[in-house]
Amino acid sequence: MSSLIGFIGFGAMASRMGANLRKAGYRIAAYTPSGKGGDGDVPFLPTPRALAQEADIVIACVPDDEMGWTASLRHRCAMMEVH
Repeated sequence: MSSLIGFIGFGAMASRMGANLRKAGYRIAAYTPSGKGGDGDVPFLPTPRALAQEADIVIACVPDDEMGWTASLRHRCAMMEVH
């Protein structure tokens, strides 16, 4: 089975990256604070922590540092708690 790549944030840039990764054979999933985005083929997880627990690799792709920390800290920061 291919690696699962998770995106925290799945807007214009991340969705294009995800499409290319899927073409290359990777599975992808995402978390967005709004729960919106994607093309219907990408599963969205309810929290960044849930995403990090499922994914082999996590890519944070958010508009700015504040948005990234807000999204992560609201759910006990996925990147700091998953080893």
